Amino acid sequence: MGKLKIMAAVFGLLAGLAGVAHGAMTTYLFTGDVLTATKYDPVKQAVTTIMDGDFSATVVADPTSNTVKSISVNFADFITKDYDAAALSTFTSKLFSYNNSVFNLIFSKKVAGTTTDYVSINNHGATEFAIRNDIESGSACITSIHTHTPIPAAAWLLGSGLLGLIGLKRKKIELA
Repeated sequence: MGKLKIMAAVFGLLAGLAGVAHGAMTTYLFTGDVLTATKYDPVKQAVTTIMDGDFSATVVADPTSNTVKSISVNFADFITKDYDAAALSTFTSKLFSYNNSVFNLIFSKKVAGTTTDYVSINNHGATEFAIRNDIESGSACITSIHTHTPIPAAAWLLGSGLLGLIGLKRKKIELA
């Protein structure tokens, strides 16, 4: 029974180390105010514009490898866009970096001819978030950025493995 406990503790420790080394995704939540958002209705052949409302965007990324897993954007419920990993993989130009509240994100691709589909956040003056394609475009002033990095399951495995080894060490000392 003692060997089984040692093996379980060592397994938890090794699994935890492997997972922690892999890194955790960080969720960035942007909130702010819509500057302008426009939508083209091809049926009515008309453009609708709003210039007010709340803005929010969520970017899930791995800051260690500078890869973005998903982007979700909401311009006052007027424009909502969700880009998953598959959609983001179609973008030809990709840049992601975050360092001490300086955030840069640019995803763009050329679409049939001269049009460009892009999503960007930049820090030129006021931080601004923008999206654009043939039908929708929007820009917003970002007023706050919150980050959240969840504790991965690997960290819990690492902790439980360490506690298991400490417990075994204490039991060994008590028996001696």
